[in-house]
Amino acid sequence: MSKRLVFYIIDDSEQTSEILQSLITKVFPTMYVKRFNDGFSAYKSLEKEKLDAVIICEYDIQGINGLQLLKKIRSVEGLRDTYFIMMSANTDREILVKSVQTGVDDFMQKPVSLDQFILKLKNTSRFLNLQNKNAKLEEDYNNLLAEFEPLAQRLQEFFQYIQSVRTGEKDSEIARIVSACKFIAKQLTNDEEEIAAIIKAAELCYLPKGLFRDKYVEMPVMINGIVQNQIMANYVEFVDKLFTGFRGFEDVQKILRSVYENFDGSGIPEKVKAWAIPLGSRILRAAIDFESYYARNPRNVDKIIPLMWGEINRVYDFRVLAFYEQYLGYLNTLSNQAKRATEAVVNPFVLSKGMITSRSIVTVSGLKLLNEGAKLDDDAIKKIQEAKSAEAYLGHIFIKIESIPISPSK
Repeated sequence: MSKRLVFYIIDDSEQTSEILQSLITKVFPTMYVKRFNDGFSAYKSLEKEKLDAVIICEYDIQGINGLQLLKKIRSVEGLRDTYFIMMSANTDREILVKSVQTGVDDFMQKPVSLDQFILKLKNTSRFLNLQNKNAKLEEDYNNLLAEFEPLAQRLQEFFQYIQSVRTGEKDSEIARIVSACKFIAKQLTNDEEEIAAIIKAAELCYLPKGLFRDKYVEMPVMINGIVQNQIMANYVEFVDKLFTGFRGFEDVQKILRSVYENFDGSGIPEKVKAWAIPLGSRILRAAIDFESYYARNPRNVDKIIPLMWGEINRVYDFRVLAFYEQYLGYLNTLSNQAKRATEAVVNPFVLSKGMITSRSIVTVSGLKLLNEGAKLDDDAIKKIQEAKSAEAYLGHIFIKIESIPISPSK
C-alpha cells in the first residue's frame, strides 16, 4: 500500500466539504484531499488506488450511506485498517452506537466546530504516527526472525551433534523416540507449533545426560518413576544450563524440565500433578521409558506396554500410553522385505467373533474396554460398537492378522 496519506471527504454538502478541506490543508499543508458527494464513488476510488487514507464521512450520504461504507471497508483485506471518522447532524444515539459497533475510529456531531475538528485531526495524526511506528517495529521484528531462524536451526544441529558425540550409540534410539512422539503428538493436539516443539525436544532429549560423567550417561534417570540417585536428579539443572537464554528453545526447555514429573506429583523438579505437566513432557516421558525398558530387556518387548499400564495415573497419562500402544500397532501394520505385517486396523462395525485384539481398546475417559489379546465374542463386539456411538475410544481397533478370517475368493 502507498505511504502517501490522503484525506477522503465524503459529504453531499459542497459547503461542508470546502470548509473541511480548508481546515485540513491548514493543519496538514502537504496532505492531499479528495472530495466525493456519494459513498459509492469514494469506495471505488479507495479500492482502485489503494492509498493510505483517512475517511471523513457523512452518515446520511447518498448511495451507500456512511454505515454501509464503513462495513464494506472493514470487510476488505487491505482496506480494513483505514482510519474512519463518521459525521452526523442526527442526535439519535443509536447512530453513534451502530457506528462504534461497526468499527468507527472517531465520531463528530454536526455542525462541526473549528476547535473540535482541529482536535480530531491532531488525534488522528498521533494515531497514524503510532500505527506507522508499530508497522515499522513489526517489519523489523519479522526481519530479525528471518535472520534468526537459520541461526536457531544451526544451534539445534550443533546440540544434536554434541548429543551424538556423548551418546553416539543411542542415535537409533533417539530416532525411535522422535518418531513415536511425532505420532502421539498429532493424535492429541492440532497445534502445529506445539507439535514442532515436542519433536524438537525429542530430538534433544538425551543432551542433558551428556553433561553427566561417562559412567552415568547410559543409565536411565528414573526407573519405575523413582530417581536412581542424586546424580540423576541433576538432569533438570543441566537442562537449565543448556537452554536458558537461547531464544527459540524456551518450549524445549519447558518440556525437558518436566519430563520426569510423575502423573501423581511425585516426580522432579516441581512435583506438579497430572495436567499441570506439559503435554510434550508426558509424551516424551513415555517414549523415553519405553526405550529404557527395551534396552534393559530387548527380548521381552511385548511385555513393556503391560508393565507401563501398571503405572497409569502414578507415572503416565493414560491417553499417551494408549496412543503409544497404537503407534506400535501402526508399525506392525507395515510390511516390507524384512518383515510381514502382523496387525491390521479394522472398522468396529465389521468385527467378527474369533478376532483377537492386538492392542488395548481405551475410551476417552480412561476406561479400558478390552486388553491386548482379547478374543472377540458377541458381547465384546457389542461393547466396542456401543462405545463408538456413546463414549468414544481412542484411536483405532487393531486386530491380529492371523485371527482375521480370509474371505472366500469369488
